[in-house]
Amino acid sequence: MAEPTQPLSIRLATSDIDHLAERARRVSGTPTGVARELIRSGLSDGDPFTQAERLLKIER
Repeated sequence: MAEPTQPLSIRLATSDIDHLAERARRVSGTPTGVARELIRSGLSDGDPFTQAERLLKIER
């Protein structure tokens, strides 16, 4: 069973939102989904190599 979630709101510069939207288009996802995965990967362990692997999987 998946862990329950709750909403979180953050403010980003317009250019950051544009970058998220562009990345989301490349992976046929949503900016929210891409932001969620980037945040989760950063929180998971902080290992840059693991984060890079995870980001590569997101973008496939």
